[in-house]
Amino acid sequence: MYLFFGTGFGIDFFYGVKFDVGVRIMEMKGIVQVEPYGGLMVWGELGIGAALYGKLRLEGFIMDIGFPTKAEVTFNKFPLDVRQVYDIVFQFISKYAVFSSP
Repeated sequence: MYLFFGTGFGIDFFYGVKFDVGVRIMEMKGIVQVEPYGGLMVWGELGIGAALYGKLRLEGFIMDIGFPTKAEVTFNKFPLDVRQVYDIVFQFISKYAVFSSP
């Protein structure tokens, strides 16, 4: 009878851009929001078994960052009123998960 033992680890990253566009008719306003984002995740797993095999996997998000930019254009009278808002969003998140496989 053999006892199987396995380990694994890795680093994953993700990135992208979110777009939001809206119009508020009663306020005579147009809104555009663009948010480039990115993040970094690390994981490690440990598996052991003979007839049944189970795995324990820990995942941690090291960084989740976004730069939302919002622009509003008001159509009340000329010249047009334009406002922009810039924010930086940092989220430090950790999550733990347990998986078992057949």
